Amino acid sequence: MKILFLANDDEGLYKYRKEVVEALLKDNDVFLSLFEGGYAEDYIGLLQKMGCKYIETKFDRQGINPIKDLKNTSEVSELCHKIDEPVYITKNGYGDMVIMSIEAYEN
Repeated sequence: MKILFLANDDEGLYKYRKEVVEALLKDNDVFLSLFEGGYAEDYIGLLQKMGCKYIETKFDRQGINPIKDLKNTSEVSELCHKIDEPVYITKNGYGDMVIMSIEAYEN
């Protein structure tokens, strides 16, 4: 299975969800779509060394609402086509919706 982390901070994902990422990497392809925080440590590089695949995005780094970023439909579409799997969107830590490319839907 392919799993996508869409987050606004690379440091938080690495420091606080590293064990989750490691567990998911055992049986899945894990993609990252997040922003570099400008920290001295290269957290995206560390996550890539663990085995994650990085996809650069142009979403609002200061935003706290990923649903708002869905208005950028061309960026969302590109992301869905790159991973070719359903993208699960959470809101306040709970599942909210799933989006995917038409090719993924037809499969």
